[in-house]
Amino acid sequence: MGHVPVWILAALASAWLGCASAAQPERHWEKPGADAAQLEREREACIATAMDEESEPSPRYGHQVLGGAFLRCMKGKGWVAVEN
Repeated sequence: MGHVPVWILAALASAWLGCASAAQPERHWEKPGADAAQLEREREACIATAMDEESEPSPRYGHQVLGGAFLRCMKGKGWVAVEN
């Protein structure tokens, strides 16, 4: 199997995280002084990091991103998940 482009993995991760969020309380990310563009950049970087750390290819489902690495990355960048 060849190399999968990062944008495809990011799209799959976003879809997976979107599905996972349906089972969790609604929340948003906050960081003092940060704007939406910074949130999006850092969120995408954390998705990529989480995929590098915790994804395992599956013949049936492709790559799955587990929440632990993503949450650690976001918190490490100073973001706080706040329930709505």
